[in-house]
Amino acid sequence: MPLTAILLVLAAAVTHAAWNLLAKRVRGGMETVWLYSSIGTLMLAPWALYAYAEAWPRLGAREAYSLAGSCFWQLIYFVCLQQAYKHGDLSLVYPVARGAGPLVASLGAMLVLHESAPLTAWIGIAMISGGVLFFLQFGSGPRAAILWGLATGVIIGVYSLWDKYAISGLGLAPIMIEWTTDASRAITLAPVARGKWREAWRANPFTLCWIALLNPLAYIFVLSAMQMAPLHRVAPMRELSIVLGTVLGARLLGEPQSARRIAGACVIAAGVAALAAA
Repeated sequence: MPLTAILLVLAAAVTHAAWNLLAKRVRGGMETVWLYSSIGTLMLAPWALYAYAEAWPRLGAREAYSLAGSCFWQLIYFVCLQQAYKHGDLSLVYPVARGAGPLVASLGAMLVLHESAPLTAWIGIAMISGGVLFFLQFGSGPRAAILWGLATGVIIGVYSLWDKYAISGLGLAPIMIEWTTDASRAITLAPVARGKWREAWRANPFTLCWIALLNPLAYIFVLSAMQMAPLHRVAPMRELSIVLGTVLGARLLGEPQSARRIAGACVIAAGVAALAAA
């Protein structure tokens, strides 16, 4: 795996954990998602429109279908994530969601793309499954939060497979995918945010701006890494943010069961490392 791809994935892990910490602190609903999606759309518009202008002559039905699918899966992801954070702590939801993501992506690559699975991959899958089951059994948190976290992880795996094809198979630029999903999310959630967004904005204007910047940046890093390396390497490695997110939730937000949750997150992270080495 090229050094540049590794650095991009590591940057994505830190950035992703940071914006999730901020999102948990905001504690908003879909109006909050609409706000940071709309702000992010405006921030990235010049860069994205330039990329669209360059790619326009070769865009066709397959590319349009791929972008529409990315928009759909990303919207479902944000709905599930927001519901998970409504019901549970960052140090509970984050490792479950981010651990299940590479598990689904790796299994999908094996079943759909017919990639072979060495022993280390199966060891990693077993460790991630064990870590997620640990949270299900001993997570000491609302079952709804864990189930929404698992749903979020499944969607992460699905959109990772989908966007890998868009990047490698269709040659779409990372900024095009991220900006289009942000813009579609802002348009779709506008009716939901109507009448609610002003209060959310007045409460957390600077935090929402930071989320609007860090959220798309994290995935642009990942998509850029996908251009240079296989998905089964990138998807697990980006989840090194699991331990960071769990520690941030336990220490900075004062969430309970910190030692137990950090131990479970470390098991998931070890499984992710085994998958990345496969």
